Amino acid sequence: MTGRPLEEAVYICLCNGITDRAVQSAIDAGACRPREVYQGCGCKAQCGACTPTILSLLRDAREGAPRT
Repeated sequence: MTGRPLEEAVYICLCNGITDRAVQSAIDAGACRPREVYQGCGCKAQCGACTPTILSLLRDAREGAPRT
């Protein structure tokens, strides 16, 4: 252990139980659209409340924003 606290996953989609790590993994695997992120996580959009956050993460990835 390095002495710093482990970063906890943050839930992005409560309907499907998708975390920020799962979204990032889908993006790293080539997802470019929210539906591709959902597919990469093995699910489909439910209520859609998470879509703006997924879009933001996709935009950040395209722009090369550093991951937090």
